[in-house]
Amino acid sequence: MSHQCALSTQKDNQILGCTKINVASRSSDVILPIYFVLVRPHLEYCIYMWSPQYRRDIDLLELIQSWPTKMTHGMEQLSYEDKVRELRLFNLD
Repeated sequence: MSHQCALSTQKDNQILGCTKINVASRSSDVILPIYFVLVRPHLEYCIYMWSPQYRRDIDLLELIQSWPTKMTHGMEQLSYEDKVRELRLFNLD
C-alpha cells in the first residue's frame, strides 16, 4: 500500500509542478479548479482504496494537498487547518 501511495503522490507532484510553472495566476479561482480536476481524484482514490495507515503515507498525501494552500494568494496569514477548511479540502488526520 505504501508503494501505491508513493506512486500516486509522485504523479500528483508532477502535475502540480507543471501547474506552478505554467499558470500565471495564483488566485483560488484558477488554482482550485485545476487541483480538483487533476490532482484530487488521485488522492481520493488512494485514500479510499488503500486507506493509508502509516504516518509516512498520510504525511505524503498531506504534503501534496498542501500545495494549493501554498499557491493561493491571500491566505498567508491563516494556519494550515484554516486554509484546508477555507478551500474545502479534506483533512487526513
